[in-house]
Amino acid sequence: MIREFILQTLGSPSLVWEAIQALATLGALLFIVLELPKLKREIALHKVEGLKYATEQLQAPDFQNWSDLVLVRWKAGGDDFPSEIAGEIAAIFGRLDFVAKLIQLGFVDKSLFLYIFSANLYSLERAIANFEHRKDSQIPNIRAPHPAAYSLLKDAAKASQAKTRKAFSRLDKYTPR
Repeated sequence: MIREFILQTLGSPSLVWEAIQALATLGALLFIVLELPKLKREIALHKVEGLKYATEQLQAPDFQNWSDLVLVRWKAGGDDFPSEIAGEIAAIFGRLDFVAKLIQLGFVDKSLFLYIFSANLYSLERAIANFEHRKDSQIPNIRAPHPAAYSLLKDAAKASQAKTRKAFSRLDKYTPR
C-alpha cells in the first residue's frame, strides 16, 4: 500500500512538488518552534540592554548636575528668572528626547522605565513647568521642540501619581480607625 502510494507520487510531477512543498513547510514550522524560545530570550536581553543604556543616560554626571541645578534653583525661589538654567533645561529636554526615542523604537520597556524613574522625572517636570510659565520666563514653550520628551515627562507624572495613590491606599489598610 505504501509502496503503491510512493510509486504513484513519484510518477506524477505535480504530486512530487506538492509533497516537497509540504515537507518544506513542515521543516520551516519545526525551525520556528525550536527557535521561538531563543528569540524571546534575545528580545528580553535586547530590552534589558536598552534599559541599561537609558539608565546610564539619566544617571550620567552631566544629566545629574543639570537636574540638581534646576531643582535647587526651583526650591530657592526668588523674584528673577535664573537665566543660568535655560541651557540646562534645554539639555535635559534633549537627553529626555533621546531616551523617549529609544522607548518609541522598542529598545526600552516603557513601563519598567517609568517604574524606576517616574518620581525623579515628575519632580523635574514640576520644576521646569514652574520656570516655563513664569512671567519673566526665558524658556517659553521649551517643550515644543521636544514633543517626545514632553510626553515622557507627562507619562512619568501619571506613573508617579499612581504609585503615590497606591502607597496611600496600602497605608490606609494598616491605619487604625
